[in-house]
Amino acid sequence: MRLADWIRHWHDGKHNQRLRARCGFPASAPKDSELTVDIKRSAKRSKIVKIHRTLLFSLWAVSLSAYANLTKPIDISGEFLRYRHAPEAMAVFGSDISDDPAIGAPVRSALYFEQAKLSVKTKQYLSVIRNYTRALDIYPTAAAFNNRGLAHWQLGETDAAARDFTAALQLEHGDVHAWLNLGNLELALKRYDVAIDSFSHVIDNGNQSADIYISRGNAYRAKGDAENSLLDYDAAIARAPFDPRAHFGKALVFYDVGNLDGAESEFNVALRLDPNDLNSMRGLAMVLRDQHKYSESIGAYTSALKIQPGDALLSSGRARSYQEMGDSTHAISDYSQAIALQPSDDLLLRLRGLAYDHQGDYSKAIADFTEATRLAPHSAKGYSLWADALEHSHRSEESIEVLAHAIRLMPSDVSLRHDLAGALEHRGDYASAIQEYQAILRISPTDADNRIYLADDETTLGRYQDAARDYEIASRASPDQGTLLFGRAQLSFYTGDFRRADADLARWQELHRKGKIDALATTPYYVAIWRHIVALRLNTVHLITTLGAIR
Repeated sequence: MRLADWIRHWHDGKHNQRLRARCGFPASAPKDSELTVDIKRSAKRSKIVKIHRTLLFSLWAVSLSAYANLTKPIDISGEFLRYRHAPEAMAVFGSDISDDPAIGAPVRSALYFEQAKLSVKTKQYLSVIRNYTRALDIYPTAAAFNNRGLAHWQLGETDAAARDFTAALQLEHGDVHAWLNLGNLELALKRYDVAIDSFSHVIDNGNQSADIYISRGNAYRAKGDAENSLLDYDAAIARAPFDPRAHFGKALVFYDVGNLDGAESEFNVALRLDPNDLNSMRGLAMVLRDQHKYSESIGAYTSALKIQPGDALLSSGRARSYQEMGDSTHAISDYSQAIALQPSDDLLLRLRGLAYDHQGDYSKAIADFTEATRLAPHSAKGYSLWADALEHSHRSEESIEVLAHAIRLMPSDVSLRHDLAGALEHRGDYASAIQEYQAILRISPTDADNRIYLADDETTLGRYQDAARDYEIASRASPDQGTLLFGRAQLSFYTGDFRRADADLARWQELHRKGKIDALATTPYYVAIWRHIVALRLNTVHLITTLGAIR
């Protein structure tokens, strides 16, 4: 029954009886013998009855004017709006009168708004969008646009979310929530400058809350602007000193720039403010691992797992700490727990495969790498690790075939061709390795490292002119690269240019003493041996020259 009809029949006896019964009142005046009331039951109903009475009184108050003109809609918006956020109001009126013209547009819109809010609690986002759309069709508000945008965002509909946040700002340009949501959406979409502009607009217009500074700090950090990010986090801390989020943000900035001590300090502050913050626990554990404080890192991960057991990310993080500490057994155990929780995670399988490989259990390593490549058939790293495990188990031909298969899938992947060239060199097939290096240089002509490796193999096969040309090309980009100096010295030795060989080896040793060459621990010994051999040849040449002069 429409509201106007309901009001028209307000004094109808039978309807009045039904109405009283519906609203919880006696259908007629109680008799003396019926005045005994169940006090407990009455107390439970007192709140809803109060709401009923208030709203019904409002309708009765306007019914007098309704008699004068029954066809004219009655505006009771003010009374309804008092209850627009009350679920009890919906319990009384329901949604069946949301389109009744007797109710003002703001009220009808508010009823749909309330229905949408209820759907948010149950995460029924399609229903949320539908009800906010109805509310907006009746009476547009910035709040409805903003909230519908959030629902679109939850469903991954980022373009629709951005349109709604923008529409909210067109209605209310100073709506802080809409600016904040739009900025965070742009941040999630990696449009950092747009996000920063949104947050800056709010700050410039007088809203300088900690939330805004934290959000802009996050955007600056994501953009790589550590200086401005730290300034914003400090501004947030000044406004909300007990909010751990800004300290967490500062810790991430310090970690990004390599300041591990600063990161550790800020993560600890965040945890003092919120001891159960899993993100800060995970961050602290990660920093401690990078500082090689493996026992402390494992302890931090263990504390986090006590709060949230069964977390695959925490288990795998602790596994990495065990692995870097050299404890493959515990690492494998933790990786296995994480894999049980996320069996389709190819990264976890690769990490456990590495642990098996380091432990010498190559068959299990190969099994993990095989499954990882099945789950991620276009992951070059998975094939490289699989090939390494096969090589470690002395199955060189299978290793080469795995890499060749991967290259057929990803012909332009330089890392795969580099690994295949290395496997071919290990087999002694330098001619085929040269072909792979040449293919790499066709893909990446400025790759100095692989050009040096090509020249090394050309030297090995006695193709000295080709090697000299490739060393010369590489030297234009990296004249003091250690591998260049060492390789070219060997070429000079084989071609009889002992002074050039000695000069390159001496330069290598000088740069290594200054810490400008990062080499394997054994390389300095090989360089010294080569220089000794070169010196012997130089002495021999000098002796022969001297004897010839005497004659």
